[in-house]
Amino acid sequence: MIEVFLSWSKQTSHKVAKAFKDWLPNIFPSNCWMSSQDIGKGKPWFGSISEQLAKSEVCIICVTQENLDSHWLMYEAGAIAHAKHGKLVCPLLFKVTPSEISGSPLGQFQATITEKDDVLRLLLSMNNEISTSIPEGTLRAAFQNEWPKLQKALRRIELKAPEEILPKVSPVPQTLSEEANDVLRESLKDDTGRISICEESDGTFFGPIFIGTDIPNYGKVSAKYRSAIEELHRKKLINSNDPSEGSYLITPEGYELAELLIANAPKPQLTNENDITAELQEYIKKHFRAMSTSKVAFEDVDKELNLSQGSTKRLIRHAAEKQGFEVETWGEVQAIFKHHMVHKAKRDQT
Repeated sequence: MIEVFLSWSKQTSHKVAKAFKDWLPNIFPSNCWMSSQDIGKGKPWFGSISEQLAKSEVCIICVTQENLDSHWLMYEAGAIAHAKHGKLVCPLLFKVTPSEISGSPLGQFQATITEKDDVLRLLLSMNNEISTSIPEGTLRAAFQNEWPKLQKALRRIELKAPEEILPKVSPVPQTLSEEANDVLRESLKDDTGRISICEESDGTFFGPIFIGTDIPNYGKVSAKYRSAIEELHRKKLINSNDPSEGSYLITPEGYELAELLIANAPKPQLTNENDITAELQEYIKKHFRAMSTSKVAFEDVDKELNLSQGSTKRLIRHAAEKQGFEVETWGEVQAIFKHHMVHKAKRDQT
């Protein structure tokens, strides 16, 4: 098992890191760690990062056009280089050329572009870092089989326009039936993007949704879901993979809409102050980089997290302190925070 630390900054970089994290274990046994997903609730942010850095054998830094000038990424690259002297540190370049990082701290490392041959070379180098490496022929065969999945995931990322500063939820661009919403939203959890109609003796699967014969009005309900599949196909949110078998694949437009549906799903309003503080801490973790460079509007956060009016203004200072932030400017409707480690990185660069 190889320990891999995935460094990211801003939204597109985060998506690339997530795609790599989901894909790499299909090639060889690996534990891919990224801060947005693997830090437990209530755990100190920098303590968790330092702990993982100490035990990681490979560090991959996901670089995109949006984060080329990221102070945070430069700081983390320096921390990685210091902590992992002699280990494999690799900038993974997504729509970035090696010449674009040549004058930055990232330029000291051998970079990988997100193309088939270069990613294979990266995996071969990673395999050399494992004490019990797998045979090269086995690795190459696994890579040939699994590469299309990563390629597809990266292509989906490329098709989407990033919003880098505390992104707001966009309105859902088109209206679907409730059943079509259910199918599309739940199917996003399947990395293959496959939706199939499969009839069993005790019910029918519509993608990941199972309608059992024991429910009231089974015929009517299953007919609605069958119509929902047709609706998704008609609106080009899914494509026919094998129509004779009732098999479909989600299109890039389908993925985008599914993510919007999830983002727009209503959340129950929290009332307990400890729960609200915990929710604000998770918000700060998710928007850690942007918190260091952007104003935080209290009302916007209340709306995004479905909190009662005034909750963010009342509790975000305490939540931010728990994540190592302090208030730089406090106003009636917004605040600016700073984190001492990020500001240290900025000073070190000047």
